[in-house]
Parts: sequence; C-alpha cells; structure tokens
Amino acid sequence: EGLGNTIIESFASGTPVMANFSEPSFQELIKNNKNGFLVRMNPKEWAKKIVQKINKINSNKIRNNSKNILSQANEQKIIRKYFKIFKKLINQ
Repeated sequence: EGLGNTIIESFASGTPVMANFSEPSFQELIKNNKNGFLVRMNPKEWAKKIVQKINKINSNKIRNNSKNILSQANEQKIIRKYFKIFKKLINQ
C-alpha cells in the first residue's frame, strides 16, 4: 500500500516494523534501526534481520514512540482536521 497505513498503525500500537527498503513512502516513515527496519526484498535478508533484531527490541522505546504518535494523530484530532478542510472547501 502506498501510504503505509499498516506501518502507522503498527507504530501506534507499539509493534516493531520491518518494510521494503526500496519503497520511498516507507523510507519517509521508517527511520532505519530507530523506529523500524528497512530491508531489501530478499527472503534470506528478511529472515536474517528478524533473527538479528528480535531480541534487541526496546519495548519502552516502542511504547514511548506509540504514545507520541497517538498524541499527534489520534482519531479525534484527525476528524477535526478533516472538518476544517471541508469547511474551507464549502466556504470557497
């Protein structure tokens, strides 16, 4: 998926993320080795990265990151932003 809603939802839930390195939208969302992992589309590389990183996941960091994302993009804030956009469009 182009926007990467699944990635954003994973961040918000505190789930570690691994995605295709060559997808530009994923590169915008994922800061490699900070909030997730970018890996080339090769099954052996994916398996190796999972084994390498699975025990190095910092659950506190992930929880803090998810709280930060939720504070910026919770459902109510997004709905308010949409209403502002719609009001501007209607009043033009």
